[in-house]
Amino acid sequence: MIPSYLSLIKSNSRFFLFSVSGVFFSAPGQTFLISLAIPTICTSIDISPLTFAAIYSSSTLSASIFLPLIGKLIDEWPIKKTIQLNTMAFFCSILIFSLTNSILLLFIALFFMRLFGQGALTLTATSLTIKKFTTYRGTALSITQLGYPLSEFIFPGVLLYLLQLVGWRPSFLILSGIILIFYYPLSILGIQHTQPIKKNSKASDSKSLAYALKDIFFPFYVALSSIPPIMMTGALYFQVDIFNHNQWPLTNIALALFCYALFKFINTILIGPIIDRFGVVLPLFFLTASMGLATLLISIHAPPILGIIYYSLYGLGLGASASTMSYLWGLLYGSDCIGEIKGTIAIIRNGATAIAPIGFSSIMHAMNVPLVSIFYYSGIFILMMSLLPFIFYRLDDRLRPPGLNQ
Repeated sequence: MIPSYLSLIKSNSRFFLFSVSGVFFSAPGQTFLISLAIPTICTSIDISPLTFAAIYSSSTLSASIFLPLIGKLIDEWPIKKTIQLNTMAFFCSILIFSLTNSILLLFIALFFMRLFGQGALTLTATSLTIKKFTTYRGTALSITQLGYPLSEFIFPGVLLYLLQLVGWRPSFLILSGIILIFYYPLSILGIQHTQPIKKNSKASDSKSLAYALKDIFFPFYVALSSIPPIMMTGALYFQVDIFNHNQWPLTNIALALFCYALFKFINTILIGPIIDRFGVVLPLFFLTASMGLATLLISIHAPPILGIIYYSLYGLGLGASASTMSYLWGLLYGSDCIGEIKGTIAIIRNGATAIAPIGFSSIMHAMNVPLVSIFYYSGIFILMMSLLPFIFYRLDDRLRPPGLNQ
């Protein structure tokens, strides 16, 4: 495993500088970073946390609608032109965010931060990784996806330090500068001497978005891909309620989150070579089963160590998710229109993730269902869904590609 990683990095070091940078520097548009400043922002512009949540959800949902367009541009534009658009749009959105003093300006800033931070930077990196690599694609995707755990390890500490030192507005002003000073030159350096990624020949059998939407298996694969972000969002949103219900010390949340990030990082590294060696079915089963077991464990009243365990299982599932699902979309539909297809899938995933807390809350209060019961039945359902990859392996010939890397 280690030699395959090192040889792939050595032969494609410039490209991975570009792809990892795209994922890593998306952090200012990601929830894990923005959420750290929410209390200060609400106080500064005199809005309630509920109002901020409504603006944040609506801007996220609105931005996701435009991701297929972004994906289509990624498919058709030269890489350098795409990087320039991503840089300027993301830089300007963070700059506007740091200067915002009204609800309208806040919505506009968050709209473009989510569109280009959560969306375009990562979509560009993963789509072009799929286009570039046909062999050892799983390993290549794992290397690209390392940007996620690295950013989760580094950026929160940086922002918390800046928030204490200079306040939230200068902090995000500095973050906007980081996009210009680091993301852009590193990405441009990464694509230098890289051969243009051409569309594959007709023999490659790449499919269009229209074909994907008509594929009878498409809704099931999208449902499987949506489980990790939905359940992780629910677990994070209600983490204090979960710990209080189980009488676990709230101070354990920090340790649990560390274990989540650690196991996510480890499995991000491990999953790529496993996909290349065994195909996508086993990894898809593993990540879904990990999410289901973690969700089920939430409903069990047990010693505090269980909180650490279920967070670790979530980390294992999320670590496998991004590379596995990106590999799956490339396997099913080829690479010519992969940006547009992944952008469309993101509408569904992001939409489901945005409404997950509302859905959980509605079931709790409108239907009077205890939170732990929701996680219990969700866990059982997800564990049942984890068997779908084996069923589809029999029904969908595309999951049995010839010539897996030995």
